[in-house]
Amino acid sequence: GIALISEIPNKETFTDRESGNSSNKESYFSAQNYPNPFNPSTTITYILPQSTFVSINVYDRLGRQVVSLVDQNQDAGEHSVEFNASEFPIGIYFYRIKTPEKTEVKKMLLTK
Repeated sequence: GIALISEIPNKETFTDRESGNSSNKESYFSAQNYPNPFNPSTTITYILPQSTFVSINVYDRLGRQVVSLVDQNQDAGEHSVEFNASEFPIGIYFYRIKTPEKTEVKKMLLTK
């Protein structure tokens, strides 16, 4: 099974119950990692609309934290951080970007 690692429900995709339409809302952080799938490292790029405290943690598919990449105050603007997974087994990983305002979880795939 997969453990839930987000404290706030992800509202990127939602369904309008009255009309039945599905919509994709743009990511608050415009976060993405490249390349994805990756081997052995990937760069997570994100944009902060304002200066705030940011934490970025990586979790395995069971919801166990494997590494903390960022845990500090950062200025508004574009930022990036590298995740080097050379010591981790292949598989699906999730990264969670968390600020006092928002939390988002994204999926990435480590291949060998």
